Amino acid sequence: MQVKNKFRKGEIVDMCKALQEWKKRDIQLGIEQGIEQFILDYLEEGFSKDRILSKLVKRFNLSDQQAADYFQKYTNEKP
Repeated sequence: MQVKNKFRKGEIVDMCKALQEWKKRDIQLGIEQGIEQFILDYLEEGFSKDRILSKLVKRFNLSDQQAADYFQKYTNEKP
């Protein structure tokens, strides 16, 4: 199904594809919110940074660098 996009004159939008992209984005947002809460909860419980990073890699199937990036993002840690 294709409909004209109201925001860009003459552009055609595949609604199925758009819905799939929105769903994918929303899932990613949910995962990131879960990661943020995971980090904050473990910090509150007194876990070390290294232990949290290790758990992020294991539980969320992240690379070491991705885990470190999320930790930095959600703790405002300086690089």
